[in-house]
Amino acid sequence: MRDIDVIDFMSRPDQFSLFSDNRRALVRLDIAWRGYWHALYDPCPSLLDFSGDQDGFNIFRPFMRWGSERKICFGWPLHLWVIIWLQENEMLNSSNSEIILSELAGAAAARWAISDRTEALGIAIYRGIKQNWTVGWKCRAVDLQREIQEIEIGADLSPEDDIPSYFLIFDNKISVFPGWSRIL
Repeated sequence: MRDIDVIDFMSRPDQFSLFSDNRRALVRLDIAWRGYWHALYDPCPSLLDFSGDQDGFNIFRPFMRWGSERKICFGWPLHLWVIIWLQENEMLNSSNSEIILSELAGAAAARWAISDRTEALGIAIYRGIKQNWTVGWKCRAVDLQREIQEIEIGADLSPEDDIPSYFLIFDNKISVFPGWSRIL
């Protein structure tokens, strides 16, 4: 079997059992999903704990299947898609949601800050908690770190459908609320 024969299964860890007799294919698939696994769980350790299993597959496999079926972007908004998936599956409740949502939105903001090449200086993310935003800023100098903040805005400016959304910031501070953009 060639690598090209397994390419459609690379984002579908739920289908790995189809290749249980083919070690080369399993190694190739394992390498393909490992980057996504680390991108998801490394910045969000509470999500791994929440998954209820040591390897995180209780969340990872169904989320990857869901994302593959919807052809979502696994770029910077990956963690926002996880929030949407968790909400759709009614997995969050008041006792576990705040830290998980905070970590996921912070990870999305950090991924945006290192990957965005527009003139924007920052991003504000609505993560599903009213009056709270996660804000990520690009590095302003080579020797500085990315800055991720959680801010309480004191007003309910949540999106109409109450799903994770964002807007870009083109100044050194949030001086105007331009409205929310949906992730694509």
